[in-house]
Amino acid sequence: MVNNGFSGLAGLIDFCGRYEGEFAGIYFEWSVGGDILRKGAEVSELSIAGNTPGSAKDAEFFIKNKEFVYLASGYDHQLRSAVTDTITLTSSGTRWDRDSPQKTIGWKNRTSGAGSGVIENDACVWIHPPRFNRYDILELSPFPEVKKPFVPSQEWDWQLELGSHWSNPAWAVWKGNMLVGTHYKAIGKRTVATALGKLVCEEVRVVPRCS
Repeated sequence: MVNNGFSGLAGLIDFCGRYEGEFAGIYFEWSVGGDILRKGAEVSELSIAGNTPGSAKDAEFFIKNKEFVYLASGYDHQLRSAVTDTITLTSSGTRWDRDSPQKTIGWKNRTSGAGSGVIENDACVWIHPPRFNRYDILELSPFPEVKKPFVPSQEWDWQLELGSHWSNPAWAVWKGNMLVGTHYKAIGKRTVATALGKLVCEEVRVVPRCS
């Protein structure tokens, strides 16, 4: 994801379970104005490009009617490209409700879409991935998150309980609720060359698990 006036997801996203359907992983490249900003990422890697806290550019970017366009690529178990898609995140700038920390967002491609949420505050930036049609599998995947301020070597965990209505014979089937956990580790900063120039990114690596 990018926290520099625009936002993105990066990486071949792992999931908790076994997937034998159309594709085994989903890869997102972000773009602004149609320009692809980054290509290539390690499995289970989420990158956050940010600014020094308190800087002039350290402002909210999930504002009303802002759109972020992604190229999503699906891969099989041999990491061969199986499908590509263009998907758009549109932020509303408003909260789910008065007591929720999440702002509402909408994910859509050319044929369908669904609502979701983001958290953007002084403590973190967190994005709920798309979850419609083939993207339902991402409900079992690590959700992009970076803690603020960014501290290399910092580690944290997050858990999500999923009902069996999220199960699918293509990737995993269970009864009742399944607990999906994610372990995050802040790695450090690195410079990434993009169509917008070089961005200083904060790298976070994640490991999913389920029980």
